[in-house]
Amino acid sequence: SGPSYAGLHSASSEAFNVLRQKTSIPNDNVRQPVLVVYEDCSALADLESSEQYRVFVRHVMPSERMWGGMFTLFIETSPSKADWSLLAAYANVAVRAKSLEKLDA
Repeated sequence: SGPSYAGLHSASSEAFNVLRQKTSIPNDNVRQPVLVVYEDCSALADLESSEQYRVFVRHVMPSERMWGGMFTLFIETSPSKADWSLLAAYANVAVRAKSLEKLDA
């Protein structure tokens, strides 16, 4: 993908469609489960903006959940307090390393 949130989203969508085409599915309406992993996407905020990151999260999580069979995993190693709060609010499950508990202070 290109170094942008739109590029990330487009690349994952393209990859999803390639996988779907390469698997033989008897019923085209049934989707095979797919795991999409986004790692340290908040780092792109240096090139774009923190607000663009938040727009990305608010768009990606619900839209990928709607597809059915698409599981989305966000891994952020150093999220800001605002980014962590947003991720936790949109995620079905949020797990935080002990070292990040300082964000609550």
